[in-house]
Amino acid sequence: MTASRVLGVAVVLAVASVAVQRVGPRVTVSGEGFCGADAVAPCTVATLGGGWPVAFLVDDPQISVPNRLSVAEDDVRPWALVLDVAFYGGLAWAVGKRAWGRGRNPQRASRGTSGSPPLPP
Repeated sequence: MTASRVLGVAVVLAVASVAVQRVGPRVTVSGEGFCGADAVAPCTVATLGGGWPVAFLVDDPQISVPNRLSVAEDDVRPWALVLDVAFYGGLAWAVGKRAWGRGRNPQRASRGTSGSPPLPP
């Protein structure tokens, strides 16, 4: 599998992994009110993140619709996206190497096109 194919597959899989969404561990301030027993600390909520294994698209509930991810309104973490692409690139490379390397016999390649063994010197 060529490097450009591996990279293409990795980018597609990383971007598609945004469908895997989970809440937390990042928290953000919600609204302008204060919470807690003394009402001195701002209210915090866990935010929604999308991407696997690392969430690279994180919801910003003060700007966008809460609990809905959008590239236009939410925070994109570039380094997390790079890590996801690297993960899927390694996975695509390993699967491609195993799948395309399985049917090849190094002795058959040295025989030539006729399929007969090479003549002794």
